[in-house]
Amino acid sequence: RFSPEFNLALTAAFEHFTALMAETFFGRADVMAGADRRMQALFAWHAIEEMEHRSVAFDVMKKVGKVGYFKRSAALLYGTWQTTVTMLRSADQLLAADGFSRAERIAMFARNWKWMYGKNGVLSAFLPQLVAYLKPGFHPEDIPVMQNYGAWIAAYQRTLDPMQACDALMAAAR
Repeated sequence: RFSPEFNLALTAAFEHFTALMAETFFGRADVMAGADRRMQALFAWHAIEEMEHRSVAFDVMKKVGKVGYFKRSAALLYGTWQTTVTMLRSADQLLAADGFSRAERIAMFARNWKWMYGKNGVLSAFLPQLVAYLKPGFHPEDIPVMQNYGAWIAAYQRTLDPMQACDALMAAAR
């Protein structure tokens, strides 16, 4: 329903958002610490993939799509809003499918709100890098890859085992 340029800008914005989520999920040891090891490895693989192509859609948007600052910024704001709504709605639907009542789901969201959106929350932690996208002249390469990216790469090149690479990524997290 949007123009090709806006859709391209949305793609670039979503790529920026997911790269920041990758940093959030694996840059801090506490976020994925209790997750099943297989899920950690799956999400770690995806996080590394996000680091490796974080600039591609942005470069295509700028060089091929000739998308300007205002459309790029509008796409980030719209995309962030849509992502947040979708994440909350999906979590609510999954909890409802697991049999939790509406009151129980609301209580869970309330208890975990600070963990997600508080001062050092999982999602609020990357707010400064998200807002940086709104600066004229911004490029995704302005934000360094997650500090433990190299640990995953080295372990994977050495072992060809994503589980061991994930272990290295988790061990090198802050």
